[in-house]
This record gives sequence, structure tokens and C-alpha cells, in this order.
Amino acid sequence: VYEGHTLEISGQVSQEAFISILGWYPDVDKGNYHKIFPNKHSKNNLVKEFFNIPNKNKYKLKTKFPNNFFKDETYEFFVIVASKKKLVILEKEKVIDFKKRLSILGRSNWDMKKIGYTIMRD
Repeated sequence: VYEGHTLEISGQVSQEAFISILGWYPDVDKGNYHKIFPNKHSKNNLVKEFFNIPNKNKYKLKTKFPNNFFKDETYEFFVIVASKKKLVILEKEKVIDFKKRLSILGRSNWDMKKIGYTIMRD
């Protein structure tokens, strides 16, 4: 994906679930997850079947190189969590702390998928 392109995440859950999406940027902030969804534009993250994020009428997800990053490509990840119980998603949270919270929630109460992509300069 080139810088400035829009991204979207589509999926389906097998049962009603709360969807949370975090950004993980290992080239610049390997130890933290950053909240993408839910957000101020879309607060309701309860999904019954299909979901499509973002809601294009409200906001877009665009690829952008980190500030003061001079390589020609960078790797980023969407961390998608479906949970039976509503999770509090912090704006920024240490990866290890988030995983501890999931562990406390109980493995049978959530599922996680990571989707990686590369951003390249034009």
C-alpha cells in the first residue's frame, strides 16, 4: 500500500461480539498498541454478524508514514479483538498490559487476529 491510500477492515463474527481494533507500529513503537476503533466517530462496537470499519460517511483510515521516519517502507498491523464482554480500550496501552487484561477476561471470551500491511513511499 502506498502512503495516502485508504484502508478498510471487513469481517464477520459467528456470534454477537464487541469489536475493538488496535494499531501496532513495530518500527516506531513496538511496545504499545494504539486505539483505532471504537472511536469518537463510531462508539458502538457491538456487532451481530458483519462489520465494516471505518464508516466512510464519518471518517477514513489513511496510510501515513510516522513523523521523522526516513525509510522507504514500514510495517504496521491491525489487531482485531472480538470479545463477548465489552473491553475498555485505552488510547495507548503497553502490549504486555493489554495481553494481561485479555488473560484475566478468560481465553474463551475473546478471539484476536492480526493483519499486517506495508506502507511504501511513492
